[in-house]
Amino acid sequence: IAAFKQRDPYFSEQQFEDFASTAFFKIQQAWAMRNMSSANAFVSPTLLQRFTAQLDQLKREGRVNRMDNLAVGSVEIVEISNDGGNDYITVKINASAADYTIDEKSGKIVAGSRQPQPFTEYWTFLRSDQVKTKAGGTALESKQCPNCGAPLQVNAIGKCDYCGSEVTSGAFSWVLSEITQASVWRPRAASAPRPETVSPLAGGRYVLGLVQCPQCGANVQDLFGVTREKCWRCGAIVETRQ
Repeated sequence: IAAFKQRDPYFSEQQFEDFASTAFFKIQQAWAMRNMSSANAFVSPTLLQRFTAQLDQLKREGRVNRMDNLAVGSVEIVEISNDGGNDYITVKINASAADYTIDEKSGKIVAGSRQPQPFTEYWTFLRSDQVKTKAGGTALESKQCPNCGAPLQVNAIGKCDYCGSEVTSGAFSWVLSEITQASVWRPRAASAPRPETVSPLAGGRYVLGLVQCPQCGANVQDLFGVTREKCWRCGAIVETRQ
């Protein structure tokens, strides 16, 4: 962190952790509402597409995923790195929630439990390394387009509705690029070598494809070097192809 502050002297750990906590609640709230538009400004286009695809699948199945009694215990920066012209900051989030899925027609629980359970996730945010934190402790959560100054309204592909700037590309501010479960997260420096046929995600982890959870049918990432992954929807352990 000290080395990062030499490049970005106005960066504040506490301010960033507060921002990450705000993003966490807003994104979870958007997910619960089955509409990610209210969280567009926080999420990279690629991750937003993934969220939208997962919600669309749930809607087709006539199912609703709930995250009730959501509470955050702690948010802590665990890694700062630079790669390919972008800075990456990963925070460890300890939280608890009642995570369950219901059938839309019957209202019956088909996966998960109404009993709150603790969980840990690693959220990785990216920003162009040409962007610096402004003097005076400017809030990381902007209400105006950083390019044209208009009230910030970000469309489904991450662009300002007024000027068309790609607000969620990381060219202006921090955006969420990846969510990783505690069971598979590794620091970028300790990640496996890059396979030739797959595309990288933030943090040096690589997705080979998707496998279907046999318990609830959700699509689960098949990560390079990982043979078992926890289902994001129901919590079941899924055997991956890798």
